[in-house]
Amino acid sequence: MDLELMNLIFQAEHGNVKSILKVAKHYTMQEDYKKAHEYLLLAAEKGSVSARHKVGINYCFGINGIEQNLPLGVKYLQSAADQNNADAEFALAMICNNENVEVHLRENSPKNPYLFYLEKAAKHGHAYSQVLMGDLCIEGKMIPYNLMQGIFWYGCAALHNEEREEESKQEAIDKLKLLQDVVSKEIIDEIMDMIKSDYPSYVYLNYID
Repeated sequence: MDLELMNLIFQAEHGNVKSILKVAKHYTMQEDYKKAHEYLLLAAEKGSVSARHKVGINYCFGINGIEQNLPLGVKYLQSAADQNNADAEFALAMICNNENVEVHLRENSPKNPYLFYLEKAAKHGHAYSQVLMGDLCIEGKMIPYNLMQGIFWYGCAALHNEEREEESKQEAIDKLKLLQDVVSKEIIDEIMDMIKSDYPSYVYLNYID
């Protein structure tokens, strides 16, 4: 064990959250996922929102050597979503939309948790959530048909610059091109300009920690 890692572990064991996350990342890169999970749990209990999201994913899907525990996983994801973590919000939306999974949400959870968390993730800059919200608006599923709102959500996704959002960005661009058969490019450009001026936070992913 090198000196730098020993120092990080020392700081982590004395409650330094940044050090805890760095140690967790180290063990993840070493593919010691159980050890990484132990430190993520510690970071989550210390208030790290990103750690709560990762711990929730491990429990919900039983990955990285962790035994599946859906109720506990959802609890961690909801905690991260309460702090506006877009990845946790999206994960909850996908889990709630799975008809084969019995989801254990809090008593005061929304009646349509899929739509609730999907829209929340979209508003916090999650590009694929924005694409899916656009689809719902265009198709009139779960929410009333609204072409302009659909273009708005596709536009948000199309304006992202993060590398991890590139696939969703391209999907949104392709959908906007198809819509030019029914809506003029000028109208689409106006909506894009409105997003840039009035909704700049929608085109940046909200990690929150």
